[in-house]
Amino acid sequence: MKKISFLAIAILLAAIFSSTTNAAVPNHFVPKYSYTQDDVDVSYISVWNGLKNGYEFGVFDFNGDPADPTQSIVLLEGGNFIDGASFIVENNVLKVESGTNAGKELNLGSSPDFSFFIKDSNDNYYVDLNISFLGADMYSFSYGDSGYVEGYDLQAVPIPASFLLLSSAGGLVLIARRNKF
Repeated sequence: MKKISFLAIAILLAAIFSSTTNAAVPNHFVPKYSYTQDDVDVSYISVWNGLKNGYEFGVFDFNGDPADPTQSIVLLEGGNFIDGASFIVENNVLKVESGTNAGKELNLGSSPDFSFFIKDSNDNYYVDLNISFLGADMYSFSYGDSGYVEGYDLQAVPIPASFLLLSSAGGLVLIARRNKF
C-alpha cells in the first residue's frame, strides 16, 4: 500500500509541475491577441540558420477531422535570405495578410486553433516539430535540419491540467487493480 501512495504523490506532483511549465510546448496555437489588435507573424533570416532551401513552413487546422497538414496554407519557403508572412484569425477563418500566399484563407471550423508544419522537398509533412518558447509570445519552430522559423503573437494551448490529473488518477486505478491480484 505504501508503494502505491508514494507513486500517487509522485504522479500528482509531476502532473501539477508539467501543467505549469513550458517544458513541452504542444503544436497547438491560437492568436495571442484578438484580430483587431494584432496579427501572427512568422519569419526567418538565413544568416541565423533560417528555413533551408527545399523546405516549406505552413499552417493547418488543428481540429480538422482528421487534422490534415495537406489541407493547409504554406506561409514561408526556404532558401531565401529573409522571408516573412502574417495572418489573422477572424470568425475562425485564418486569413493570410502578407507573404507569398497573401489573400488565401483557411477555414478552421468550430474553433480558432491551428498548428504548424514543415514540409521537405520530397513532400513529406512534419507536424511533430521542435518548438521552443522564446519568451513573451514568441516561439521557434524546426524539424531535423530544416532550419528555424520564429513566430510572434502566438499563444500555445496546453494540455489542460484537469486532463493530466484525470489521466494520473486513471493510471493509479490500473496500478492498484494490478497489485490487488
